Amino acid sequence: MFVQTAIDLDDQNTFDTRRYKNAIVKSANSLNINVNANDYGQMKSKKKMFPNLTGLIIQKKSDHVCVTYINSIYSGKSLPKSFRIPRLKAKKMVYLANLIKDTINQ
Repeated sequence: MFVQTAIDLDDQNTFDTRRYKNAIVKSANSLNINVNANDYGQMKSKKKMFPNLTGLIIQKKSDHVCVTYINSIYSGKSLPKSFRIPRLKAKKMVYLANLIKDTINQ
């Protein structure tokens, strides 16, 4: 199982001052990290997105491998159409699975 969650990160972004509270993994809210970004010009064009919980569950069966993708992202709005198209999600999942396979085989 591979899991990622978001924490309350203070990126010193004066253009987007929203604070984040993880609704799924409550213990992540206790971590408060300050990051001092160098390029404030780039921060204007970046949009904050917070993964509540993202991950893969990989189960090896006798004749195949089951991969379950779990994703919960909060961005304040619904995801762009390109993220909702199943074919694109599948391509990204295959790419990630190949990265994991290559890492394991090294």
